[in-house]
Amino acid sequence: MPPSTFLNIKQHTPTIGAWKWMLEDDSMLWSQEIFEILGLDSTTFIPTFSTFITRIHPQDENQFLEAIETTVSNNTLLNIHVKIKTAMDNYLTIELQATLDNQNNIMEGTFHNINELTQCQHALVKTKKLFETSQEISHIASWEWDLYNNSFTFSKEIKNMLQLTNQEYQQLSHQEFKDRFIHATLQSRREQSINDLIEYDIPCELEYSIINTQKEKVHVKEKCLVQRDDSNDPHFVYGTIANITSTYHLQKRLENAYLELQTYVDKVEELSITDPLTSLYNRRFFNEILNKETHRAIRNKTNFSFAMLDIDYFKLYNDTYGHLAGDKALTTVASIIKGTFCRGSDFTFRLGGEEFGVIFSDDANSISQLEILRNNIEQANILHEKNDISEFITISIGVTTFHGKSPYDINKIIKQADEALYEAKNSGRNQVVFKKLL
Repeated sequence: MPPSTFLNIKQHTPTIGAWKWMLEDDSMLWSQEIFEILGLDSTTFIPTFSTFITRIHPQDENQFLEAIETTVSNNTLLNIHVKIKTAMDNYLTIELQATLDNQNNIMEGTFHNINELTQCQHALVKTKKLFETSQEISHIASWEWDLYNNSFTFSKEIKNMLQLTNQEYQQLSHQEFKDRFIHATLQSRREQSINDLIEYDIPCELEYSIINTQKEKVHVKEKCLVQRDDSNDPHFVYGTIANITSTYHLQKRLENAYLELQTYVDKVEELSITDPLTSLYNRRFFNEILNKETHRAIRNKTNFSFAMLDIDYFKLYNDTYGHLAGDKALTTVASIIKGTFCRGSDFTFRLGGEEFGVIFSDDANSISQLEILRNNIEQANILHEKNDISEFITISIGVTTFHGKSPYDINKIIKQADEALYEAKNSGRNQVVFKKLL
């Protein structure tokens, strides 16, 4: 397959899906996107962790199991690239990212098809290598301009470059070369550059296009130098005209490949910081943003608040209504959080499971803003019969404020908000608790 075939990146199928693995019974839940990526029928194929392992390439299996064991044992982020077999028995390169929930009995994460990115990178390397090794020395014509006699001669290579007959070549003058083959808008620039060389010894190197007798566009690179006599007056000007058409097109292909790769990388980056279920930012991006906002607050001597939110009795909700209903509830709650905190300076995250986070500018109304959010979620009327404090889904919120003072400890900010959340849950839930950052 030529590079240009798969460099034209089009998303005919999804590239990212979500999955859950219930560690206690081996069962898995896949989003529809994963079935489509692997070409499997969601109505007949029942995903389990055991069947999932059988689809991993044998060379990647041990590495995958070791990564899983590390994640489960140390409660760390799973981040691994493995090859997974599709329904057509070919392998796709997949990036798997996952975390454990708060009870350490459910692992959930993303399933990202990066096969096109890998192909695009390989094609880019191939195109670049072709560009770097392109040799066009045989397509170089030369010319000589005798300033004393005002005579101008071309080497015979110009004949092939311009597709001239023998007679046309023998009669070719410098004036005809300019008027007939160089576009009028380029003639003055070329003439000025040669004059600057003659008068001031300014290096002359130009790239432009000429149109040969067959009406074909030829991309050329022209270099000139001047030879002076004993009195330092200019005597000869020598020039070379290299046909760089092939190199020009290769360079354009390379530039396009870079643009397409960058577009894909940008999309991958966006996906890598986004929770696929809720479209909020994920835990990985939370750590980055909290660090940046802390530095910004210190630099600008401003404040910001960080709130941790937890859906009340969400495990009972999942047990009662099922994981699919639980996912729908998480999506609805996330949408309300994002709709409530929608200023440019607000950041909303899914930190894991039913836990969310909000970083927002503190304007002395942080408690009231969070009360609005708490009320909005309860008013969404998502039925939750196992909730002891309401017939609907509710949330508990813990919040703290960072006042832009250095030195600072990010972990302490998180710990204070987490303790405030713990207090909100132990004090009856469905409430906002503020804890001062010491």
